[in-house]
Amino acid sequence: MTSEIIEKLVKEFEKAGFKVHRRRTVSGISGITYSFEVLIENPKTGKKIAITYIDEVGFKDILSISASRIDTGIGHVLLARDANPKAVELLTRMGINVYIVGSRRELTTIIMKGETTDNDIKLIVSRLRSTLES
Repeated sequence: MTSEIIEKLVKEFEKAGFKVHRRRTVSGISGITYSFEVLIENPKTGKKIAITYIDEVGFKDILSISASRIDTGIGHVLLARDANPKAVELLTRMGINVYIVGSRRELTTIIMKGETTDNDIKLIVSRLRSTLES
């Protein structure tokens, strides 16, 4: 399920002319290396967004995710099956987008509920494109 969603996102970004790098490692200012499932780059602006899947977003994830964002300067998007609403709230405050995919759980800070549809994919792509193009 998740790999299908990631593949759909990748195809949409490729169709839109963005560079898509899979399983990319990036070194931060600190010298620490971070791995991302997908790294999307706007070839015109050089802006990048990393996409990572986490089964369940919790407080334990906040430090590592925020550290990678700060250290690399790369925006981050999480796809998750489930999430702690308070953890999502903190990540959102830090500018890290969290999308619940393929879950029936309702969270007020998350845009999707139920099965992830092609329209959900287009909405994610639209939101991320605006970030990459600004």
